[in-house]
Amino acid sequence: MLVKLACEYCAAIICPTAFILQSVSEFSGPNSPKLHLVCNPVVPLTGIAPTSMPISPAGGTVKFLMIAQIVPWKRVDLYIAAAAVLRLRYPHARFYHIGKDLSGRNSRYAAYLSGQVRQMGLQEVFTFLGSISNAQSVLDNFDALVLPSEREPFGRVVV
Repeated sequence: MLVKLACEYCAAIICPTAFILQSVSEFSGPNSPKLHLVCNPVVPLTGIAPTSMPISPAGGTVKFLMIAQIVPWKRVDLYIAAAAVLRLRYPHARFYHIGKDLSGRNSRYAAYLSGQVRQMGLQEVFTFLGSISNAQSVLDNFDALVLPSEREPFGRVVV
């Protein structure tokens, strides 16, 4: 109902994904000039160059963090695979994941991820922290934030 009203009364409708654009176009018509696809509404910053962090400051532990739901497109599996590679070169690195299967439809994927950690021998260095009510409050405890997701319409975690 709300989408129908938006199509009728709004001057423009910004859709963050092609899927949403297609869904809304069912109400507005496939070629509606009101619909605009804006996959990442963050304006790129200029004058900021990437920096490199020493991977093992003074021989200490570097802690990596990924914050994401347990869903395939977030690519937690890729994060685990990267952890296995990094672990070979940097034995003091530790890896953490905050998030869970919010929909309850990805229990097989969650089980696969746990198995992947075991299969790659990462049980001592990779920790699934589950859901945390205020992830912002723990960010200072980590050295790097990782977001390996695919088809991410708007990576709010990074912002």
